[in-house]
Amino acid sequence: MGDDADIEVREVDGTEFEPSYRAKFLGSSEFSSLFGLGYKSIAQLTAEKNGLTGLEPDPESPLLERGHELEDVAARKVGKLKPTWQITKCRHQYIHKPSRTAAQPDFLVIDPEREGTGNLQVKVVTRSKFKT
Repeated sequence: MGDDADIEVREVDGTEFEPSYRAKFLGSSEFSSLFGLGYKSIAQLTAEKNGLTGLEPDPESPLLERGHELEDVAARKVGKLKPTWQITKCRHQYIHKPSRTAAQPDFLVIDPEREGTGNLQVKVVTRSKFKT
């Protein structure tokens, strides 16, 4: 698929992926929707990628608000479980134009026992998606 030179890194101020890129690229949070497991149906994802608007989740919904509020709590909990990990809030978007994929990780993780940088994503599930 290429090398690191193919990855564009963009600094971001907010929590949302830049809207102009949303229709052009498949975001990391959207991959699960391809398998019927995401927060969007395949139909919603297809419509969005074809330029239809008004189908995206309400950014002010209690579920999304709760998810954003719990990100730091979850990162602290992971830090307690893995005290050797260095966990930092990610302030960048990563765009791989050749594959038309993009990601905006919640946190970046460095584990001194492994090579490279990891991605810590925090997700909140609704009762309808949670199975015991």
